[in-house]
Amino acid sequence: MEKSQLAVKVGLEIRRLRRLKNRSQEDFADDCGVHRTSMGAIERGERVITIDTAKRVVSTLGITLGEFFTGIGE
Repeated sequence: MEKSQLAVKVGLEIRRLRRLKNRSQEDFADDCGVHRTSMGAIERGERVITIDTAKRVVSTLGITLGEFFTGIGE
């Protein structure tokens, strides 16, 4: 199964921002209400997240959806 390039970009950006905040994947996933293994799949671009999950993730990062998606185009 081929990974969506957009899903890969989104996942890499989530990982980058999470690491900038010095958050472990497990603690970050818990705060987002996402299982750790699901967060790993999201960060690797293996799972496409819903807009509701994206909202929880960016809120946990302390940014808006607009700020997050700026620069993450196809």
